[in-house]
Amino acid sequence: MLTLIISTIFALNLPFVMANDANERVINISGGYTNVIRPGQSTIAVYLDTIKNSSNKDVDLIIVSSPFAKNIEIHSMQIVDNVMKMKKEEKITIPAKSKVSLGKKNPNNYHLMVFDISPQITEKNKFAINLSFSNGEKLQTEISVKKHTEIQHKHH
Repeated sequence: MLTLIISTIFALNLPFVMANDANERVINISGGYTNVIRPGQSTIAVYLDTIKNSSNKDVDLIIVSSPFAKNIEIHSMQIVDNVMKMKKEEKITIPAKSKVSLGKKNPNNYHLMVFDISPQITEKNKFAINLSFSNGEKLQTEISVKKHTEIQHKHH
């Protein structure tokens, strides 16, 4: 009888717990990638197609880390005096009910700079990064390592 009571209590509480977890997660990340990491390369750029915020409040991406890197910074690029300059950003705001791209061709040229990357990454086709947001949400996403697209030059 006690087992039945405990099972019933657990079963009744389980949907409530699941609903809470679903409501708490308001950030979704898609499409993490970087180019092939060559032997000896220690700094790479990482891109995320989208970070989507489904809440009614703005949320900031504030910290990015990985067990495979010493440091990851949020960067943007801007043209200043006809020269492309990279700028470290303290955060990226994902507006309420909106999304922000950190893809290669996003309007703000946002991307992640990964410093002192582990040499073992050159042997893998994916690695994990951790993202922390101002609402307390912490997510892990996989970064795919894509091959460089080589441009063939034709001589006339």
